[in-house]
Amino acid sequence: MPKTSSPSSTPDAPHSAAALGFATRDAGAAPVVAQDVGLGHLLSPHDVDDAKHAELRLGDEAVLVGRIRREGDGAYSGEIYSFEPHHGLEFEGLKIGERIAFGEEHVFTCGE
Repeated sequence: MPKTSSPSSTPDAPHSAAALGFATRDAGAAPVVAQDVGLGHLLSPHDVDDAKHAELRLGDEAVLVGRIRREGDGAYSGEIYSFEPHHGLEFEGLKIGERIAFGEEHVFTCGE
């Protein structure tokens, strides 16, 4: 697992999962990868760098992000596209369409 610093907010990603108290996975646990695999196709190694979407968690709420990219500090940022089970346009000050900075430890599931 790549080393990540505590992701901080940036002008491009005004929110920080670490600063907002988002949940983290247990040390050493990898995110669950969700993807379609055709019959006879091998599951390739996969990590957050290749993901098109990821699930972060704030309390009991899943914060779903897409358009994930690696930032210069080794952390990631992604665009919020949904909240579950809330399904509103805003949750705890976060809004659909805003970017959030996060570390790999904040990713519970990811996929293509």
